[in-house]
Amino acid sequence: SIEGYSNIIDITSDSIDTQVLLYQADVLMTDYSGCYYDYLLLDRPIIYYAYDLEEYLRKQRNMYFNYMDHIVGPLCKQKEEVEVSLNKYFANGLKDFDQKRNSLRDKYYSVDNQKEVREKIYLFIKSKIFKEENIWKE
Repeated sequence: SIEGYSNIIDITSDSIDTQVLLYQADVLMTDYSGCYYDYLLLDRPIIYYAYDLEEYLRKQRNMYFNYMDHIVGPLCKQKEEVEVSLNKYFANGLKDFDQKRNSLRDKYYSVDNQKEVREKIYLFIKSKIFKEENIWKE
């Protein structure tokens, strides 16, 4: 229960744009949601709470990539680990993950790779959604 915690607001019954929530959050706690890719642009700490990771993967949950290669913050599988990670965040901002977080952000969002990403997205949409051949032109 979150009663008694004045700094935690229950919004589970509200209709709020997740992008607004991400922008307002000082630290993100997530499980397997891809929302952390958007959050990378804010250059803020991310904590992963994947208490059921093995079960999640076993139940035919295919991921687009190796989950462990793409986490850029502490991976917590128990509540106690979440508490430790939050305490580290409040103590030093989880600075030990800055380089890994920035590296992943630059992999997906750097100016240098946007042309390549744009081309891949375009080709995917054309071939998979519209079933058309490549008409990409410079």
